[in-house]
Amino acid sequence: MRHGLVTIALFCLGPLLLPAHARETPPPVPPALAEAMKYFNVVLLADPESGRLSVEVRRDADGTNQREVIVAYIDAEDARNQLAASGAPAALEGRPVNAAELITNTGGDVIWRGTSANTELTASGEVTVIGYHIHNELDQSLTQNVDGKAKTLVYMDKETALKAQEAFEAKLAAAGNPVKLIVSPADALDLIEQVRTGARNDLVFVSARSTDRWLEQWDAGARLISDYKDESQEAIEALADALFQ
Repeated sequence: MRHGLVTIALFCLGPLLLPAHARETPPPVPPALAEAMKYFNVVLLADPESGRLSVEVRRDADGTNQREVIVAYIDAEDARNQLAASGAPAALEGRPVNAAELITNTGGDVIWRGTSANTELTASGEVTVIGYHIHNELDQSLTQNVDGKAKTLVYMDKETALKAQEAFEAKLAAAGNPVKLIVSPADALDLIEQVRTGARNDLVFVSARSTDRWLEQWDAGARLISDYKDESQEAIEALADALFQ
């Protein structure tokens, strides 16, 4: 996604790639969840030979229910950088998956991994992933018509939210209605849970820009997350291609 909402064919999260506690036959994605997550995609790291997904061992707060939990990277560029910094094998695929499908297949038992810039501590001391929404100075949320319904967009990285803010302000000003818009953080994990449980039906989540860029690169044949190219790398390659043609 750049400035418009787009969907791209995604890798299918098959039952053999799910942790043991997940169902063998994936349940259908609830319509409300699919609607809210239609434009929200994440990256799962996987061994290209076995198909095994990157997981971490987790327990409940009381120390029970030890299990392997899938790690979902919200930002593809950050996934690449974290993998490089960890010293883990670089030959891991970065499989793009729709968030609604992931939540449905795991029952919401997911480790959401955001960038340090989009991750903060809550009042309870827990780390959460931050999303961003746009509103005016009266704290009225900006809504958009998404598939015929007025929705508040939750952007999963600040860069995307700021670019959207700029575009909306320019559009409103051109229409003779200049409005000062504000980008504010929100607890994305809390909002995801509210959507999952049916408490909210007015939200649409939007992927991080780097994840949409990786979806395009995946569509073009890239597989290893270490091969992810950011905007400047793509521009340099395009320039080099033009010079040598």
